[in-house]
Amino acid sequence: GSLDAMTGKRNVLMFFSGSILPIVQGSDRYIYEVSRNLHGCANVNLTLVVLGEPSEAMRKGAKDICSKIVWLPRPRRWGVVDIVNKLFARCGIDMLHSYANARALRGKFAELCADQDLILLNYAEWFPLLPRDVRSRKGVVLTLDIGWYRKASFLKSQHVLNRFSVWLNKWVELKVLRSFRRIVVLADYERKLLEDEGISTERIVETGVPLQFDAFRRTGTPIYDFLLIGGCSYQNEEGVKCFLSRVPPLLRDRQITFAVAGSICKSKIWQALTVPENVELRLLGYVDNLADVCAQAKIGVGTVPYGSGIKIKVVE
Repeated sequence: GSLDAMTGKRNVLMFFSGSILPIVQGSDRYIYEVSRNLHGCANVNLTLVVLGEPSEAMRKGAKDICSKIVWLPRPRRWGVVDIVNKLFARCGIDMLHSYANARALRGKFAELCADQDLILLNYAEWFPLLPRDVRSRKGVVLTLDIGWYRKASFLKSQHVLNRFSVWLNKWVELKVLRSFRRIVVLADYERKLLEDEGISTERIVETGVPLQFDAFRRTGTPIYDFLLIGGCSYQNEEGVKCFLSRVPPLLRDRQITFAVAGSICKSKIWQALTVPENVELRLLGYVDNLADVCAQAKIGVGTVPYGSGIKIKVVE
């Protein structure tokens, strides 16, 4: 319903940095589901603009999530754009991590946006793709995370430099968010964070996570006691460490099976971790169907000690 309300006009363009398919992390899944929902609206003609090289899965699956797909090639690596981007990243302001890339692509992107009624950007850091006046008239940003809230979680320490870093990121992020016509958040606590900073409720669209699931069918006895699904990120690695340090000791009198699915299986942490003696670790890697794997497990693991946002794997 909130998506329908947001798209009162017909031509909608949506930008995403990276290939959505195959789905390997929560942000891919969210953008896939938002695209599919928009594509299903009778009054929407959705063009999906993807930064990066097209994957075979994306070529085959694009027809289900958009009317048209366009791939934008990334600026040449280690050219002037990449060097400037590295310098911006070193300053520690997350909103500037993609600034040079976005400015380099603005000309090509403007051509694609010329006849669009609404322009959606995935992640606020891509704001330089659109001039400020276009952002205020047509721009919608999908936040996925409130950056300063996330940063405060990662830094943990209340050291004066850490507090200054969070404050600076918050100031820049709010300035960027206020330049858009609409701000899309996933959860009510994110809406409240923005409202507390003086952003009007009318400008915030809360979508939740519009997921569609395959039917869950358990056949036979589960073969895994615990299952964790996740991408290869710091917070997921810390979640694994948290689980292994806290849960197996409570079950020291029995042998348990801990299965892990997703790109986190490629993480280097497995080489350094000490797995408790009562844990049998199964690294499943990428799986074709999460519902089938979930049906083989008794308990889903969602230990996420750092970060923010709604964790798609927990909802799944």
